[in-house]
Amino acid sequence: MNTDFERKLSDALHHRARSADLTPHHVSDVRGRATGIRRRRAALTVAGVAAVLAAGVPTGLAASDLLGPREPTIANPVPPMPVTEVVVVGTDAPAGEAPGIAWLDGGTVHLADGSVFTPEGPHAYRALAVVGDRVLASWVDEDTGMWTIDDLSEPGTSFSARSAPMGESSDGVAAWVDADGGVVVATEDGETSLDLGPAPQVLSVDAAGLWFAPEGDSGAVRRVALDGVGGTTPLDVVTVKDSTSDLVTATTSVDNLEPGSCGALFEGTTRRWETCEHTLEDIAPGGDWVLGTDAYLDGIGQSSVNILDVTDGSVQVSFEMEDGVFVDRVWEDDSHALVLAYSWADQTWQVVRLGLDGSAEEALGSRPGVDTEPPFALTR
Repeated sequence: MNTDFERKLSDALHHRARSADLTPHHVSDVRGRATGIRRRRAALTVAGVAAVLAAGVPTGLAASDLLGPREPTIANPVPPMPVTEVVVVGTDAPAGEAPGIAWLDGGTVHLADGSVFTPEGPHAYRALAVVGDRVLASWVDEDTGMWTIDDLSEPGTSFSARSAPMGESSDGVAAWVDADGGVVVATEDGETSLDLGPAPQVLSVDAAGLWFAPEGDSGAVRRVALDGVGGTTPLDVVTVKDSTSDLVTATTSVDNLEPGSCGALFEGTTRRWETCEHTLEDIAPGGDWVLGTDAYLDGIGQSSVNILDVTDGSVQVSFEMEDGVFVDRVWEDDSHALVLAYSWADQTWQVVRLGLDGSAEEALGSRPGVDTEPPFALTR
């Protein structure tokens, strides 16, 4: 210090900093409502700093010195720049890691942790749902059309059903229509039966509720809480494609003459935006992106997969299959999708990982086969 005045001023500032309530308040899970769509933000508020700094800071005394040690701030992730050119996916995609989600290969169950379950008996599993630590694998009786759902985490536990389980692994929930026409909701803690009328169709399930279509009631798509309490909420759409606790993708109209369709993203029951360029499908686990495919669905698969920004439907990146089709599309994580693809030229199946940055790599395959019998199945 050069003067006694500067020394006293510095001591006073340090005293005020120590006595002020400078504990950082981490405000987590704040959701900025850009057009009503959630985005995770992080904020740090420091009380009392303005009062200290108003007195002036001596030369060489930084504001961070007043605050003392604190946790490093984490910058908000910056979305990648949109990919302007269509990415063509072929059978020559470079090899990558195996899927980070559970999948079926020829009826054998593969979990993300490397565990493998081979079905006992003559029936190969056709569908899979992961519910917390529970693994629900299903096979269908081709003569009756009835499904059997085996709980692989509880050997000997099975359920008879009219449909394969509709699951959402990230939410730890699955649902199906049982042999008597009731809806069963499965979580890690067990099952709950819901009476939603005769033979409803389960369209989507998430951590807060499920969307279903009552039998014979065209357009009356409804939502109900997982415990069935509180009645149902209608939505005037053709069908629901996917949902989270607050977001919904749905097909709003279909034109078989044009042909084409339109879809919309809803927040609750409020329509946020609509498109007639794509069929909207799965919402990314983080809620920032939506998968879209051809506007009109026909045949065994679609020619394109698009990743759309959930805020306005703008295209982040578009992929097309070279001389083939994409048969199924799911999210692997917040920035990658997995697609089940078939090449007509090579008559092979493969699972390809698609990235927000336009990257494409082979996760499974290539497996020879006919276009109507995929060897792989992916979980949601």
